[in-house]
This record gives sequence, structure tokens and C-alpha cells, in this order.
Amino acid sequence: YTKSRLAEESFRSQQNDQIIGPIVLELIEKWHAEGKIAFERANPGVTLDLDLSCYLCVSYSKTAISSERQYQIHAFPLNYPRNLKWAYKSASCLSAYDPLIPDKALLDWYGLSGGQLKYYPTTNMARFSSQPFNLPTIEVLSLTQKAQILFPEHFKKNHQGLAQPISDSSTSLSVAESIPSSDN
Repeated sequence: YTKSRLAEESFRSQQNDQIIGPIVLELIEKWHAEGKIAFERANPGVTLDLDLSCYLCVSYSKTAISSERQYQIHAFPLNYPRNLKWAYKSASCLSAYDPLIPDKALLDWYGLSGGQLKYYPTTNMARFSSQPFNLPTIEVLSLTQKAQILFPEHFKKNHQGLAQPISDSSTSLSVAESIPSSDN
């Protein structure tokens, strides 16, 4: 088979998995190369190094650990592993398997759903892994409260007397104190 002879029918009939899969990855690598050229043309004197570029992934714990969800950042190379084994997982999904981890899909390509490609690298494939970390819990604010904080001067002029005091339990911030009340 040649690339030009492959068609949607090959995917629909779940044929040529070992041909279609590598073509998908070649196309993605071609897009990266074209993006590099376009970027460098738009930014003269700046070089984009695809070998040092990466996919960044933020992972998080499924369940809260010690009452806070944990996060971790991983950086994965743009190039996918070679020697992948391709197989149809379903009528709509062509999957790639790393021979070193044959029971877990590394990639899923949904050729009939907009060409979605999903990548499931393992943490040992990462170029970089951060230490696990937590993010602070953010107080939920109403839209009005956010407007008071972000635009206090505008809010003061247009909403005199309508402001409700808001407070942040950790700092006891009260935005309403800076807004004149209707009693003045």
C-alpha cells in the first residue's frame, strides 16, 4: 500500500493498522516541523529547537491526600517512541502499544472523530518530573464580589450603596469598606 491508496475505508474496515498508525505520527511530526518554520519566519533571529521542546502535562491525584489534592508536572519529548505496535481497539479507535508495556495503550487515534490523538505516556518516559505539590484552596466568589475586587473604582461609581461586604477568611479583606454607603 502507498499513502495515497489508504482511505477512510481502510480505517472503517479496521485494516492496515501497521501502515495507518505510523502515517498519523509522521503527519504530526510534519506539523511540528511546519510550525517551527512558521514561528522562525514570524520571529527573525529566533530559533525554535524541536529536540528540546516538549509536551507539558499536569497530573493530579484522583482522591484527596491529607484533605488536599496533589499535583505534579511532567515534560515529555515531542517525538513518540519507535517500534510501536498498532491495533484497532474499537471501530473508532486505532491504538499504539509500546512493546515494553504491551498491555497499556500509549496512543489512541480517533480517525472518525476529528482525528483526535490521545497520548498516555508513563512517568518514566518524562524528561522532567516536578516534586508533588498542592495548590491553595480558592474561596468561591460571586460575580459581583469579583467585580468589586477587580474594578473597585468603577464599581464605586456605578454601584453606590449596592455593595455587600465581602471577606476573605485568611486576610479579613473587606472591599466594601472602600465603597461609600448610601447613608453618606
